[in-house]
Amino acid sequence: MIGSLKGTLAAREPDAILVETSGGTGYEVRVPPRVLAALPGVGEAVHLSIHTQVSQDAITLYGFTEAADRRVFRLVQSV
Repeated sequence: MIGSLKGTLAAREPDAILVETSGGTGYEVRVPPRVLAALPGVGEAVHLSIHTQVSQDAITLYGFTEAADRRVFRLVQSV
């Protein structure tokens, strides 16, 4: 499981970002609008708390700037 991600913001989309690590791997991360607005510009460093969701047909990463937001997301998902 991926629990955090640190790298360079490589691209932005309306509901997702691309984070490139120092090893050159790019991770697509889904983010809520509030997190997207708080992130720096493309080419800047980012550090996110990650929730990894594994299903039969996909592995999806959800990113949060605060670990507390990730905890709330996990709590809502468990209901």
